[in-house]
Amino acid sequence: MGNGKFAGEHNGGYASFSLDISRFVIFGEENIIAVAVNNTRNDEYGTPPMSAGNFNVYGGIYRDVRLVIKNKMYIPFQGSADYEGGTFVTTPLVGSSVATVRVQTWVRNEGNVAQLCTLKTAIAGADNKIIATICSVKSIRPDETARFDQLSDTIRNPKLWSPDAPNVYKVYSEVILDNVIADQYLSPLGFRWFLVEQG
Repeated sequence: MGNGKFAGEHNGGYASFSLDISRFVIFGEENIIAVAVNNTRNDEYGTPPMSAGNFNVYGGIYRDVRLVIKNKMYIPFQGSADYEGGTFVTTPLVGSSVATVRVQTWVRNEGNVAQLCTLKTAIAGADNKIIATICSVKSIRPDETARFDQLSDTIRNPKLWSPDAPNVYKVYSEVILDNVIADQYLSPLGFRWFLVEQG
């Protein structure tokens, strides 16, 4: 609830979700945000029974909760119920000498006019040194969620991820409007591959 008004509900405790409370809050003033939870069993929504093993039904909030303030043009959270969100990062080519990165990013326009959006994606190592940058431009209509599909140039000598050397890169996605950053999104990345061997 936002200031005493019902914002929405989510059934089930095993998937992330988000609720838009912007129409219930007053910017610059003190607002009251209330969340009610219960662990009542409800077979209609397919909650696994307690006897199913690793599906304990706890009460209360026991995972992270965030209050997020967004501009009208933004990268939606991954797993949104209304539309695709976040980024989807893959590595079409991976080896000890070369790699490429493909980044699919969804950008939503909740403004009243179409806007020209620049999506700048930067890939950085653990030291935060940028090793690749990709820029794409699209006009996004009101109430549209646009998908950007970007492919990096070849990255030389990537530090591979393994359990013994968990090298993690960072993928920074920036939504830029009129040379101003409107939103930022961070995704982790590990360069790795798997081989299936007989025996």
